[in-house]
Amino acid sequence: MTLRQPIPISRIRLDGGTQPRAALDFSAIEDYSEAMVAGAKFPPVTVFYDGTDYWLADGFHRVKAAYAAEHDMIECEVHQARSKRRSGTASAPIGPMDFGEPPTTSSVQ
Repeated sequence: MTLRQPIPISRIRLDGGTQPRAALDFSAIEDYSEAMVAGAKFPPVTVFYDGTDYWLADGFHRVKAAYAAEHDMIECEVHQARSKRRSGTASAPIGPMDFGEPPTTSSVQ
């Protein structure tokens, strides 16, 4: 079951090895942050909840931009994880790409 809800950015784990890119695009993060401050609405990020932590699977640029824009919360699609730290990994490379930087061959780890 998937829930859509705001989650405190401080509760979202970014260190689970789910980032498919070799590096973040800091120019895009700055652009997103400025748009967020101006009131732009972004699609929710995707997280997996394992009963303790929310593991980010898709939306690394949006989370970093929301943090830079001094937002405390970010809208999330919350999926139930099947096991700790592993469920988000399989989803990350195939997450929704309707918004954000599309991956390139050189940007994917």
